[in-house]
Amino acid sequence: MEEKIKMIAEHYGLKKQLNHTMQECGELIAAISRRLDDPCIKEYQDNLLEEIADVKNMLMQLEILTGEKDRIERIQIEKVERQIGRIKIEGGTYEK
Repeated sequence: MEEKIKMIAEHYGLKKQLNHTMQECGELIAAISRRLDDPCIKEYQDNLLEEIADVKNMLMQLEILTGEKDRIERIQIEKVERQIGRIKIEGGTYEK
């Protein structure tokens, strides 16, 4: 899968995929909104899953095209740890 994502990313290049990522994020926002408005409609759930997959594919391409995958992962870990700290401060529980 990762090799295919890389092939797509390199074919289109960073500028085109940045624009495409914005489009896909917009579609994800719309799908989230529909799902929040009516969580019982299966079509809305299916569309949400499809848009999540699209955005994940685009983000994988951006990691490749920026050459910053390791740095992105480090920042991601820092942000998760910071949020866990906030949850603890709020009195939430966290078990490793």
